[in-house]
Amino acid sequence: MNHGRLLWYALHVRAQFEKVVAINLSRKGIDAFLPTFETRGRSSEPGHSEMPLFPNYVFCRIQDAELQSVLTTPGVIHIMGTKSGVKPVDEAEIAAVKLVVQAPVHYQPCQFCETGRRVRVAGGVLQDLEGILVKTSNGTGIVVGISLLQLAVVVEIGDGTRVVDVPDNRTPVSALPTGLKPSSSRNSPEHDAERVSGMLRYRLGELDPSITYVPATIVFDSSRQTSMAGARGVLGPFRSLVLQAEDFNIHLEICHERKQRHILGQILSRRQKEVADARCYLLRNGKELQAATVDALGEFNFTDVPEGDLNLQVDFPDRTIIGSLTA
Repeated sequence: MNHGRLLWYALHVRAQFEKVVAINLSRKGIDAFLPTFETRGRSSEPGHSEMPLFPNYVFCRIQDAELQSVLTTPGVIHIMGTKSGVKPVDEAEIAAVKLVVQAPVHYQPCQFCETGRRVRVAGGVLQDLEGILVKTSNGTGIVVGISLLQLAVVVEIGDGTRVVDVPDNRTPVSALPTGLKPSSSRNSPEHDAERVSGMLRYRLGELDPSITYVPATIVFDSSRQTSMAGARGVLGPFRSLVLQAEDFNIHLEICHERKQRHILGQILSRRQKEVADARCYLLRNGKELQAATVDALGEFNFTDVPEGDLNLQVDFPDRTIIGSLTA
């Protein structure tokens, strides 16, 4: 954690609350950054609309003392980080995203990538921008990412723009949502797959060979964030969990009210995959307790949740995700 120094942090916020959160943070005197991009309307909807570049995330520049003020802002769920605590976003990555969104160039969200030819722009409005060089449908582009979130933006630079190669000396970020432990004999994809098959509520009573079964791993648990005790949505009547599985992050809020437990969930895709109408199941020892359908915002909920060890299963047309949690 930083002590007195202003650092950038990523806030996970409720769907469609990005602008509200950014405005409220600014009113508190906090430096907030909500990168957006223009998306063209459909043929029947002429014109452009402005959308968050990284849906469900807002960045803010704060000190330790401002953590509680940020977490009590309406719409904020939690501050992103590793399993050991909150973690600031790389300042160079924030600066790169700011340079992109402020320049008069075309850019849009894209798939995050860590490998490739790393270059620096040697002139023009994007001078000194560093990223991964890629080919786009319109020519050449540079991918700039936020490692902590595994989210990225691609900006078109044109085939005539001069770039120079730069060494990639970055240390891989072991963080949410990429904070899975390295594979080992007891924590390998094969081992996880075997463990998952024992927890599934089988479709049609048996495993379907055409469907991929994917384990979800907890990469954030607010009950371990002791430095943030007393802040809304961290400890007390609320507990936040984040499970990661392939291209998806599943955010859960376990609420304790009058001896009853409720689970509010939201599924986010880092690859812009459709999540609406996915079917969610709350299980205990493979037995279905409750079922819910994911809405257009990726949200679902379970009421009157029993205490103890549970499993969450999410069924998509081509895959099933399963994870463990304790309510």
